[in-house]
Amino acid sequence: MPAESDVLGYRARLVTLTDLALADLASAWASWSWDDPPSATASAVEVVPDVVWTWQDTAAALAADVYDQWRDEEGVRGSFRASPAAVAELDQIEAGIRNAVGPLWQESPDSAAARSLLQGMAGRLVMRGANDTVVDAAGADPQAVGWQRVARSGACRFCRMLASRGAVYRSEKTSRFAAHDRCRCAAVCSWDQDAPEAPAIAYVASSRSQTPQSRARVRAYLDANFPE
Repeated sequence: MPAESDVLGYRARLVTLTDLALADLASAWASWSWDDPPSATASAVEVVPDVVWTWQDTAAALAADVYDQWRDEEGVRGSFRASPAAVAELDQIEAGIRNAVGPLWQESPDSAAARSLLQGMAGRLVMRGANDTVVDAAGADPQAVGWQRVARSGACRFCRMLASRGAVYRSEKTSRFAAHDRCRCAAVCSWDQDAPEAPAIAYVASSRSQTPQSRARVRAYLDANFPE
């Protein structure tokens, strides 16, 4: 496992890329007609996908390079090279945009809320470019044990639970890198055969097939172990 300083430095670089993406977005929306919901929505649909794709692809390339670098430095046997994850599909981004601009269509339009939601959605997708790259590589690398979650200082209780003190997620087929807007958590690979596995509740929270029952289990666990 890379040194903690290297891991934190990597996450910081991803956060910097995300902030640059949000700066591009803020620069673009300065000219939007926020008091005209159809016009603002059309502007978002035109601009946001390109901003997300540009920076998501950059984050994915960084993650692939760092994965390969750390694999070499760890002296992991065998030959493997990570591939940057594919960028988000257009329909997924457009769905996020429609949700984000919802406050503009209220009886009392709230452009500040719409901008905040757009930032959250765009930032989450940029980070996902890197995290998907690592999760995919950890699943494909024959020598990888799995991937770990690195949460930011002051992270919410959901992210702290999923980080689970450095535990490893060993199955990419049943779990995903669950993230919310402004999450800023990062995935890093582990080749440590002795690393502890993430607890069962973390797999439940990261499941690709969430149910009302599983969500209730996660809420109960958070209330008991990570009180507000």
